[in-house]
Parts: sequence; C-alpha cells; structure tokens
Amino acid sequence: MSEYALRLAKPHCEACHKPKVEVPWIHEPTPIEKEAVKELTQSISLLERMQQTLKRENKQEEDEL
Repeated sequence: MSEYALRLAKPHCEACHKPKVEVPWIHEPTPIEKEAVKELTQSISLLERMQQTLKRENKQEEDEL
C-alpha cells in the first residue's frame, strides 16, 4: 500500500478502490433543461450565452404576467 493509502481514515490498496458510480437522471429532463444542456455544449462566446440567458429570463417573466 502507498503512503497515501495508509493515511486514509479507512486504508485500502489501489486494487480495492471502487470508483463512485454516476447517478442516473431522477426524472426525464424538461424541455428547458434539454435546451440548457444544448446551449452549454455549443461553442458560443460568454457574451452570447449571457444574452440568451437574459432573453430566456425576460420571456419567462412575460409569460408569468
């Protein structure tokens, strides 16, 4: 075991390490969530992303009225 492993609260060897499992979606993403993910994966500038966010917020405020 390495020095790092020996200093752990519960020491274990590298062969015994089990990585955390990715948590699946609890629910189906909403259209807004899907759009947000789509926007994040696009290559656009920070300014363009901020403008899109402001437009989306303004639209939501108008819809609430």
